[in-house]
Amino acid sequence: MNGCYRSLSKPGFPPRPGPPVSGTVLPVRREPDFFGDIELTLVYLARALRDALKLEELLTAGGIDYLIETGTYTSGFLIRRELTGAYFYVGLGDEARTRELLAGNGFKPYQATS
Repeated sequence: MNGCYRSLSKPGFPPRPGPPVSGTVLPVRREPDFFGDIELTLVYLARALRDALKLEELLTAGGIDYLIETGTYTSGFLIRRELTGAYFYVGLGDEARTRELLAGNGFKPYQATS
């Protein structure tokens, strides 16, 4: 992970104490400290804000704990440039379910190139 993290969640939002009350959805976006020693895997790189916001809603509705970090990536074939994107990480235990959720909703999950 690249170490750049910013929180988009509402300040003072209470932590998830138990099952949500009917009709409410509690956010599952987490701070880096929440994951501790759990190994995280990159599942999506959002290059546009609208994609990041849609994915955030999707993961929250799916009840998946996730971490968002901002970072740069290189784009372009002839003219190379560095752009900023939102990197979405989940724990290894949620990886398969997250990838299925992304693919089923029109997102192309990140695949590491070797």
